[in-house]
Amino acid sequence: MSKRLIITLSVLVGSLLIGWILWKNPNSTNQIAQDAFALKKPNQVTSITFAPNNPNQPYLILEKIDNIWYVKNKNERFIADTNNIHHLLYNVSAQLQVKNPVSNKALKHVTRFIATRGIKVIFKSGDEEHTLFVGPPTTNEMATYMYLPNTELPCEIVVPGFTGYLTPNFTNNIQAWRAPELVNEDPSNIAKLTFNYTGYPEKSFSIESQKDHYNLLNHLNQTQNGNQALLSGYIELAKSITREVGDIPAINNNNRMKDSLLHFPPLFTIRYDLKKPSATTTANPNFKGNNKEIILQFYPIPNGEEEIKMQVVPNEARTLTTQLFWVKSSLENNIWTVQELILKNRIKTIQDFQR
Repeated sequence: MSKRLIITLSVLVGSLLIGWILWKNPNSTNQIAQDAFALKKPNQVTSITFAPNNPNQPYLILEKIDNIWYVKNKNERFIADTNNIHHLLYNVSAQLQVKNPVSNKALKHVTRFIATRGIKVIFKSGDEEHTLFVGPPTTNEMATYMYLPNTELPCEIVVPGFTGYLTPNFTNNIQAWRAPELVNEDPSNIAKLTFNYTGYPEKSFSIESQKDHYNLLNHLNQTQNGNQALLSGYIELAKSITREVGDIPAINNNNRMKDSLLHFPPLFTIRYDLKKPSATTTANPNFKGNNKEIILQFYPIPNGEEEIKMQVVPNEARTLTTQLFWVKSSLENNIWTVQELILKNRIKTIQDFQR
């Protein structure tokens, strides 16, 4: 029996059980512990399953293997964003508190929603499981309806200190859980890094790893004198490039716009030639390309600016404006956005290493 079928059957049985229990006890006012929904041992969780009660929605699993978190569904598997998972475990799930049981007025709607459109969330730690069903927000969007198995009613659930509803934290959208690094390599695995400026070849360069030093090469692949400390520092800095987090940008849903963008040459390209296959590709069993090569192509976004708040000194946040770029990775078909603030110290010319 396939994992998908097992999950679907368990969700169906769970949904029927929820409906039976809730309709059997419509006026119950039994007390429930304030922390009954809270995850008690977040540090021991090794698997989280999101199983929508709607059979048309895909399931999603977060799993920890050899101390690395992965996210997968029926078709895809990626390295997961550990910051997002930490937030879910410690800042959300471990802090869940009961505000009120569902009111009689809202009971019918909430029951139907959870049974047909809610998400069953299963936290696993060894043989132990903590399960809850996540439903809709309250009408004022200041709490979230959830149901805990073996209790009589759904409850309004809040996290102390947080304003709003919690549903987005339990999304089954695989893109929301992916690690945002376009590149995340150990420097020792980078055999050669090439930075190519379209239209300005004299500024382009390559850094080639040797046994005990780095070679600096120009656009004609000729060796140049380069400062070893600067070359080594650049490889250390460029080992990771992070895109903006979130769902896939809308341009990916418009083939005409996407093709039009990729028809033009990029502003610049960063290419990584690796000694061993990239962990980014080995995490995805469906990847079919060259797993020892990563090519990032960067394109301008007209009027693409974004304001961000940064904590410059304690108790003082400043608002900065950063330019946005489109970036296309050879490892996937999607186009993402990346901030100039992230790229700033990675955008260099060959002259920067010849000091």
